[in-house]
Order: sequence, then C-alpha cells, then structure tokens
Amino acid sequence: MYILFICVMTAEYFLMVQTGKHKNGKLAFCIVVALELILLSGLRSMYVGADTISYYGMFKEYSQMSWGELFERFVMFIKDDSNSYALRDPGYGFLVKMFTSICGSYRIYLIFIAALFHGPLMYLIYKHSKNAYVSTLIYFCLYFDFFGITGIRQTIALMLTTILCYDCFEKKKTLRVIVLSLIAFFIHKSSIMFMIFYMYMRFLAPKKVSSNYTAAALILIVLAFVFRNQIMGVAVKFLGYEQYTDYKTKTGAYVFGSVMLALLLVTIWRKNLIKSENGTVLINALFAALLLLPMAFINPTNMRITYYTNFYMILLIPEIIDTFEGNHRIFFVYGMLALLIGLYIRSMELYAFFWQVPYKGM
Repeated sequence: MYILFICVMTAEYFLMVQTGKHKNGKLAFCIVVALELILLSGLRSMYVGADTISYYGMFKEYSQMSWGELFERFVMFIKDDSNSYALRDPGYGFLVKMFTSICGSYRIYLIFIAALFHGPLMYLIYKHSKNAYVSTLIYFCLYFDFFGITGIRQTIALMLTTILCYDCFEKKKTLRVIVLSLIAFFIHKSSIMFMIFYMYMRFLAPKKVSSNYTAAALILIVLAFVFRNQIMGVAVKFLGYEQYTDYKTKTGAYVFGSVMLALLLVTIWRKNLIKSENGTVLINALFAALLLLPMAFINPTNMRITYYTNFYMILLIPEIIDTFEGNHRIFFVYGMLALLIGLYIRSMELYAFFWQVPYKGM
C-alpha cells in the first residue's frame, strides 16, 4: 500500500504540476494528496501503528470521565511534579472529551486527527515549498510512520507549533507562538522544544548564517554528542519521560543520524545560495535538530524530541535542490529520491485497512 501511494503520488504530480496544463496544479496536487494521506491514516487497522490500540483505551477512558475529573487532573498536573503517567499531558483528555461529546466513534476520531494534521501540513507545503512533490515524499518516507499512524498527542502538538507557527518567524507573531505552544505543552510536554527554538530565532539568531556562526554551531553539535547523557538527564528531569533513558537498539539512530549528517554537509556547502526568506530559519532548525540528535543514541525514541526542528527538512531540502542547475540538479534529485525510497522500503511496516484486519475489541 505504501509503495502504491508513492507511485500514485508521483503520477499525480506529473499530471497536475509537471505538464503545466493546470493553472493551479500545485494547489490541486496538495489537496488531493492531503485527502489521500487522511484516508491512509484514518482508515488504518487498529493493529497498524504501535500506539493505535493504546490510544483507543485512552479514548474510552476519557470519554467516560466527567469534566470535573478532567479539570481535577489538570490542576494536579499544575501542582504535582511527580510526573506520574496518569497526570501527564492533561490537555489531551479535554480534547478527547470535547470530541466524544459530539461523536463517540474512535474510527471517526482517527480520521479527525489525520485531517487536523495533514490539512495544515499540505497547506504549509503548498505555501512554502519549492517542490511540493519532494516535500511530500520526504514527509511520507521519514515521518508518516509516526505522525500518520503512531503518536497522536505529539502529532497534535507538532501541528500546533512547527506547522502552524512557521510563518511566525518572519512576521514575528510571538503571541500566536506563545498561545499555541502553551496549548501544545498540555497535550505533549515535548513541545517546549519548539518554544525554546522560536525564542532563540526571535532574539539571538543571526540574519545571515556566516562561516564563523556555522563553525560555532558545529563545535556545539560535537559537544552535545560528548555530553549527551548529561543533556538527557536535564531533559528527563523537566519533561518526565524517564523511559527514554533506557538502552534500546540504536540502528535507527545511526541511519537517521547519517542522513542528518549528510544533509548538514550539503547545507553548509550550499547555504549562501539559498534564496528563501526563511533560509536562516531552516538552516538553524537543522543545527538545532543536530544539537538534540545525540540523545537518540541513548534511546531512538528520543528522536521525537528533535521533530520540532528537523521536521523543517521537508522545506529545507527543496531549497537546497533549487541551488543546483541542469544535470547537477537532476543527479542530486534522483540520487536523493532513490536514497529516501530505499531507506523507507528497508524499514517500512505492513499496512492494512480496518476492514482487512478488524479489531476484536471493538
């Protein structure tokens, strides 16, 4: 199914955009792909995605709780520093309760979450990507397995921050960032990473990424890798995700880390040719992601902490592609697409619609 989607998306991009026959081909492409991603995510079997069944249990639990109980948990979350799982991310309970007050179907809820994320995502790609096809393919190969079928709370949090606040860097809409980040924080505490990144970009980041600034960033990235355990200790103390300190297989971290390192080298090479108004934001987002990446070598689950900044790869890579011309661009594009698809095929999971593998608990 995943390979079929890539093939269909490629054909759609060629027919709607590349042929030049449609005046609003890019918009049509983004709308159609958004609908396809929503259906692919919302109609998945309960057995697709590590957390889909777990979130069903939370859905039933929150739907049966009273507003008073949810508010009490919220107050306890504010007062309590025990980081108990029952009190974590209380804003999500309010969201589920509001939804179940209108509709009690978990299937409709999954479609709602998919639309809540993929609608703004494809609008971001439509407005800000130099190549909608490349951006969508990057998202699908690197991020869909998480945001499309796994982490609902962080999916909502990233949509509120990284996606909806992208234009706030240039327009300096700090109030919007604070409000949306605060809402996202109560849904998934990791969203504090975006607020820190925005404040850095707002007050400290240079207007142009100079050679000296780049050298300083590289030194900090090396130091972050050396002191990753200490950094992880501070993050755990604040965010309360102690399970992320456990040792797990690091294969995924090495693969993703290699991709990020290759992207860093190409970005440094081509950074002076990036013409985007938000080029500084995109390059700094890559630096920030690499500063946090060493924690993924402790536990690959920590990769989700970097999502708030490395997600902008979907916009940065098309900007880099745009700096090449002629045969060099063709070679870079096809080489990158082959690498992405190859890595995705190597690690992709099986997919099934809910009617193909029905969940016996529903």
